[in-house]
Amino acid sequence: MSEKRIGPFQEADGAVSMRRILAAFFSLAAVALGGYAIPVAMGWWVFIPSALCLVGVLLLMFFTTWSDVAGLISASKRDRE
Repeated sequence: MSEKRIGPFQEADGAVSMRRILAAFFSLAAVALGGYAIPVAMGWWVFIPSALCLVGVLLLMFFTTWSDVAGLISASKRDRE
């Protein structure tokens, strides 16, 4: 039997996960903005864009994980019935 392989940017049903794509984008943006700010740092405020990108990554990954957890809970409830 051949199983359908799910990529890192796909949901369990094969649909493209925009949350995962945005999380990957913001994680790369956080590194790029932080790397750009290090040589020109005049104060702590130059790291605000990088910190905001990291907050965005954490929120997007939380919501992705939360939807997976909610799906597991609903599946386990259906199995009990």
